[in-house]
Amino acid sequence: MNIEEKIEILKKVSIFSEADEKIFYGLAGASQEVEILKGKKIFQKGDEGDALYILVDGTVRIHDGNHVLAKLGQGEVFGEYALIDKEKRSATVTAEEKCRLLKIFQSDFYGIAEGNRNILRGVLKVLIGRMREMNELEEKLSRSYLKIQKQKEQIEARNQSIKDQKAQLEQQNYDLTKLNEEKNHLISILVHQIKNPLTSSLCLIDMLKEEDG
Repeated sequence: MNIEEKIEILKKVSIFSEADEKIFYGLAGASQEVEILKGKKIFQKGDEGDALYILVDGTVRIHDGNHVLAKLGQGEVFGEYALIDKEKRSATVTAEEKCRLLKIFQSDFYGIAEGNRNILRGVLKVLIGRMREMNELEEKLSRSYLKIQKQKEQIEARNQSIKDQKAQLEQQNYDLTKLNEEKNHLISILVHQIKNPLTSSLCLIDMLKEEDG
């Protein structure tokens, strides 16, 4: 990839939107073309952040373990916070397919941007914009969490009501079973009481018949 091709790519990157024309020649000269095979990690969570990456071709997956945070395609940028500091990477980036990248090291960027407020203003503008987007997303997630928490409490309350109704039904069923058992027991006693006099009378009649005979 020659300088002109790199400049065309760099001009489309939002983070450099306010850079002067001459700055692009410096950035293009400092950028390194890198190819990454499918499935290979470009950097890993916990690595020191020392460079920014621009996707020329291909797609990458930004993830934390198995949790996918985002997927980026042609012309998109990642690792941009490395232009500000060398904090550890907050996520892993893996190539979804064979990728071609432009890599700009922090040290090279500082050398090019020194004394040029426009490029620094552009970088900060984009980073602040992303922070605002993250704050908005965090607020949405918080509202969603509260909504889900409320729904959960309502479901738990309904479940408790259902449990109480179930317990009441079970108690009523138990009471009915006991009543039925007591009823059957009482009927058996009554039958027994009725049966005994009848048996005695029949025995007495038989005895009388024998005496008459």
